[in-house]
Amino acid sequence: MSTREPDGFSLLENARDFSKAERPLQFVELRKPFFAYLLNRQNARRLTADKIVWEAPRPCVVEFVGKALPSSGDTPFATQACFAVVPSEAVGRFAYFSIRYPTDVIRRHRPGANLSGEDRVVIRFDSAKVPPIVLVYRAPILATSRYPSQIDRFAGIHEVSAFLANNPERPLRQVNAQAFEQVGEGDDSRNYVTIVGRIEGNYLDSAADSSEKWPTAAVSALQLGLDVYGHSPDGPGSLMSIPPGTLGRAQVSLQSAFLASVPSRSVLRVVRSEGAKEETVWTSSNLNLPTIPRRMDWQQQVSDWWAQLLLNRYRSDPATYQAVFQLPAPIGKVAASLAAPPVALPAAATRAFAWLTAALVIVCMLVLLFVLAIFRLRAFTSLAWTMASNEIGLDDARVRVKRRDEISTLWRVLTVLYRRNQANIRARVRVMHLAAIEREREVRVMHARLESIPGP
Repeated sequence: MSTREPDGFSLLENARDFSKAERPLQFVELRKPFFAYLLNRQNARRLTADKIVWEAPRPCVVEFVGKALPSSGDTPFATQACFAVVPSEAVGRFAYFSIRYPTDVIRRHRPGANLSGEDRVVIRFDSAKVPPIVLVYRAPILATSRYPSQIDRFAGIHEVSAFLANNPERPLRQVNAQAFEQVGEGDDSRNYVTIVGRIEGNYLDSAADSSEKWPTAAVSALQLGLDVYGHSPDGPGSLMSIPPGTLGRAQVSLQSAFLASVPSRSVLRVVRSEGAKEETVWTSSNLNLPTIPRRMDWQQQVSDWWAQLLLNRYRSDPATYQAVFQLPAPIGKVAASLAAPPVALPAAATRAFAWLTAALVIVCMLVLLFVLAIFRLRAFTSLAWTMASNEIGLDDARVRVKRRDEISTLWRVLTVLYRRNQANIRARVRVMHLAAIEREREVRVMHARLESIPGP
């Protein structure tokens, strides 16, 4: 898991601000300031906008995506902003900011002109004690004073003046900023303007200079918003509005780094130890990540219960990996532990296991019924042979025909046929007996007749 930036800054140095993947615009704490005058006396002789190499600290940047403008096709309008303070800064108490957004062309402010029709950015605060700041673009003073004949060379470099919305005549001395334009990287051919500036702390909080702590509690609690105005094909108007408290996507965060490096959702805990005392620098359990969706109908509940019941004896213990590494002061040496919970069976696996168990039970029952049927059929076959050989009477076999299954039905059919056959035999014996009696009577009659004949 990578938490260190190219400039040496580690996200763990300020886990409170850089933990979540989405956060509102607030003043975050950095180790060093990122503001410097892009155009100064040392580089003014050869500087052009395309030669400026500057990038805001990635952990500080928050991106807000809006609707696509007609001039940009399907590409959405996106604004990147960074607001930060440096607690240990020795030169003074300042709040730094960086704002970047796409624009076709910058129309510079004319002294005395109404701000409502100008290209401008309005920084808003959620506190009524801090008035909004209106940033407008002007020609760089150093270029107009020292290189008036080369003013075209500074076309993409702007001085940024700050005004109060209700006082467009007097610039705010507590705000210093410059801006430059450059084409996007890679396949992005749009033109972007980047504003880099700083605000004196006493503008945000009147007690900033006298307070022992910087940032003060009031500055730390401030939430900011942005209104970006410019010219579109429909004319001047609002390009994007970001109210204070709106969540944006952090360019770099501990949450995104954790999810990219630890997809198993194991628990990562970073601890700093001082003697016997331990202090948690950061833990992934505070992210409140959404749980993996899982079916919870009655079939899934039964499947999970059955799988847990059978596999309970094989449950594995959580696996823990620990490493010690060094962070910059004041944090110092810390220990990171990664605890992997026991692997939970997927919902599909528990359902498949339950259905396989049910299929096994059904097969066993069918085999049992088949074996019982074979034994009963053999018993009935033996009984039928015994009855056919007159070794057992029909009444002795009635106990076997109480069931209502197929084999018992077959036995009842055999019983009916047996009874019918016995009735036929008795009828035939009766006929034969009557015929014998009739023949005997006829013999007696003939014998009597013969005896009645007189002799010679």
